[in-house]
Amino acid sequence: MEKNMVKVSQKQFPYNFTGLMSLIEFLLGPNGCPWDKKQTPITLSPMLLEESHELTEAIEKNDMQNTMEEIGDVMLHLAFQISLAKMSDSFDEDDMFKALIEKYIKRHPHVFSDSKISSEDEIKKTWDEIKKTEKGKVQYNSTLGGFPKSLPALSTAQKLQKNAAKTGFDWDNIREVKEKIYEEMEEIKSAKTDDDKLEEIGDLLFSVVNFSRHLSIDAEQALRLSNMKFQKRFTQMEILAIKKSQEFAKLSIIEKDKLWNEIKSQEKGSLH
Repeated sequence: MEKNMVKVSQKQFPYNFTGLMSLIEFLLGPNGCPWDKKQTPITLSPMLLEESHELTEAIEKNDMQNTMEEIGDVMLHLAFQISLAKMSDSFDEDDMFKALIEKYIKRHPHVFSDSKISSEDEIKKTWDEIKKTEKGKVQYNSTLGGFPKSLPALSTAQKLQKNAAKTGFDWDNIREVKEKIYEEMEEIKSAKTDDDKLEEIGDLLFSVVNFSRHLSIDAEQALRLSNMKFQKRFTQMEILAIKKSQEFAKLSIIEKDKLWNEIKSQEKGSLH
């Protein structure tokens, strides 16, 4: 026997954050979804991470329609986490918004108080100093702490370098950073074992990230965009080969290079 459909209305679930919270609470209620009701903050965490990556990809592709959709998906997961916290009497949305707004007002003393700050560097320094005083921290906290251990390796490297630089532990100029990259490349050549090579490749990547930091470029984003560009061009090569009645995998590297350069020429032409 078919279950009667539950009638819903915009009045019941208005198109705003309150409506989203009401929707999640309904799904977790007696007449809600069995799958949703089985979820916990931990089981939802990987999905939140995936949705965050999908949002980042949409933003970096400048795909506004998909960006809107992915923001919604991320917001759904945030609302879900809040709803589960409410059910366990941990906190609710009012607690979360209160803590969030108070924190960011406090971190902008140059906007919301008489504090005088003369430069962007001073703003960042003040921000970091305020963060250190939050949450009643009394134990020792390393300069290299204070960020999620789940960050991708390139992001972690850049965070470590940035935090170390705040103590004065940094190269004096970008020329020295560039020289360090060449030094690491030479050390890879002289590496004997696989373990040595693994270590030296890691050092090289760390140095390249440092070079990116000195250029004020986010290394993780730079590599992500390069990955997207390579994937797009490679897929277009395969499509172009099909159009030419060629079997891509059987083409020589010279023939593949010709397709690659043809795709690059098409990209440059589309910019004019």
